[in-house]
Amino acid sequence: MGAQTASTVSDWGQIFLTPGSNKTLSALPNPQSLDLLQIFNEGGKCLIKVSSTGVVTKNPTSQTGQCLFGKYYSRLASTASTANIFKDVWSQNNTNQDILQVRSQGQKGIWHLDHTGTAFSS
Repeated sequence: MGAQTASTVSDWGQIFLTPGSNKTLSALPNPQSLDLLQIFNEGGKCLIKVSSTGVVTKNPTSQTGQCLFGKYYSRLASTASTANIFKDVWSQNNTNQDILQVRSQGQKGIWHLDHTGTAFSS
């Protein structure tokens, strides 16, 4: 995960951390360390998982049974690139918005997942 400025809006949403919490992704209320999101193909294979620590993995060998922000579906095969899978899932995202952002109460960006499936932390 590198550093990059988050867009001003996000497609899925913005999550704000509780005031006074540490300003890292680990401050999200996720006691079971569920994946943040998962993308499956039509055959039920997990194509992408975004772990509780914000790491994006293509064709993971394991994922959590549930996830914090949802399971999504792509029409593409496991050989497609991460960026193409994200584009297929969020096809209405033609403005290159982030998919998901985690921010502190002071609006400072902590972590974000951009439209290509790349995760960035501040």
